[in-house]
Amino acid sequence: RWNIVNHEMTAKYTDKHRCYGEDMRMIAKDIVRYIHAANGKMLATEHQERLQLIGKILDNCSLMLEYIQICLDLEIISVERAGTWTKKVRDVQYMSMSWRKNDGARAKKIQAEERASVEGWLVSMVKDAIRQIKAGK
Repeated sequence: RWNIVNHEMTAKYTDKHRCYGEDMRMIAKDIVRYIHAANGKMLATEHQERLQLIGKILDNCSLMLEYIQICLDLEIISVERAGTWTKKVRDVQYMSMSWRKNDGARAKKIQAEERASVEGWLVSMVKDAIRQIKAGK
């Protein structure tokens, strides 16, 4: 038997089902990696990259839930263990959904401010050009 350890989440996989355990372990690592990477991005300047990473977290949470269901269907893990794991993944998923919603709203505000600034600059440039043309006549 082979053990996959992910903090207190442990399951025994036979050699026949080892790929599920290995895949789940890699998905869990990716989730942690994306959380860390997204948290390292500055919302004010890197909002698109940050939102993309949060999207990857959510994609991996969905994938992990599918793996849990497959393992349950194949009777690799018990209903109790599947419930425990599902709750843990759902907790991360819900927190990430909230994070995306909040950062998405803040990113839209930042983009609107940037757009207004550029538009203000353009209006100022056009006005200056018109003044210079009028002054030259």
